[in-house]
Amino acid sequence: MTKLPMTTAGHIALQDDLKHRIRITRPRLVQRIQQAISDDANLVENSEYHAALAEHDMNETRIAQLEDKLARAEIVDVSKLCGDTIKFGATVTLIDEDTGKERIVQIVGEPEADASEGAVRRICGVADKPAPAPVAMFIKTSRSLNAEPRAAKQGSLQPR
Repeated sequence: MTKLPMTTAGHIALQDDLKHRIRITRPRLVQRIQQAISDDANLVENSEYHAALAEHDMNETRIAQLEDKLARAEIVDVSKLCGDTIKFGATVTLIDEDTGKERIVQIVGEPEADASEGAVRRICGVADKPAPAPVAMFIKTSRSLNAEPRAAKQGSLQPR
């Protein structure tokens, strides 16, 4: 079984998403299915039943994915990082040489990656090895690579 590195914040976000889907979303969808059946027993032509069933199936698939990721989770303590090496959990500043704009990102695992939130996947090449071709950005390490991890945001993790 392949381990899945993630920060503590990413692990908490996955756990919260799983709990929400099991405790709130699943019962709501079961109720919708039951209501659709009671409204129209002809299931072949019951569009509400088919819509609720499809949504229920998607939720169950996501629950299975979350359970798998949590089972394979390898939590990396980013508070113990130090030095000038860019690796998993490091917080770095990307600078666009053309515009001079700076953007702070954290190198994280696949389940918690969200570029719009400043979280870049570990396997994208930035954290593992130099890019194979010249790019219009360079990386400068933050003052401290053991910066606080970004806060977990419920609902921000979606399947890729």
